Amino acid sequence: SRRVGMMALDGRLWTFDPARRLAALESGRVGADVVVVALAGLSDGFLASSCPWVAPLAARLEAHGAALLQPLLRSSFHQFGFGSLERDAEDLTALLQRLREDLGRSLRDVVLL
Repeated sequence: SRRVGMMALDGRLWTFDPARRLAALESGRVGADVVVVALAGLSDGFLASSCPWVAPLAARLEAHGAALLQPLLRSSFHQFGFGSLERDAEDLTALLQRLREDLGRSLRDVVLL
């Protein structure tokens, strides 16, 4: 049978807030100092079906020496509508702190998409 709409990325999956079990999928140039954080649409998560541009973007970023980061926030998937922008901001703050402090990354640029 033919698989329609299958998307795959090579990369690294890591937790950025172990207490809340929040994780991020990093692809493109893993470990780069330029990171594009792709925030999926409402109720989406990794490899969101509403975002067919994720895999091509990861490939382009890798060619330019940058990483693509897809975080799972507390509002991801079926949790949409049960959170707030404040909680999303807390989750993104935890993501950036983990990148800088725990992983020791020197970030030149971070882009939220």
